[in-house]
Amino acid sequence: MTTTHRPGMAFALRFDFRNPESAGTAMADRYAAALDMAEWADGLGCTRITVSEHHGSPDGYLPSPVQMLAAMAARTKQCASSSPR
Repeated sequence: MTTTHRPGMAFALRFDFRNPESAGTAMADRYAAALDMAEWADGLGCTRITVSEHHGSPDGYLPSPVQMLAAMAARTKQCASSSPR
């Protein structure tokens, strides 16, 4: 994906990966879309991406944020990544 950084535009993204049954979306599709969004946002000046960690939630969430953060880091060049403590 090719995008151009726009100087002066700084923003952050936060993903919680909630996926209620009513959304009709597979978690794999949601994860793939988040990776695409992270790469796209990186090219637009995104400064930070945060993912939330949740275990045993009935509507999805993300039980293991380290793997998602690593995948996002592999597809971005400038964004910092984190998971709240």
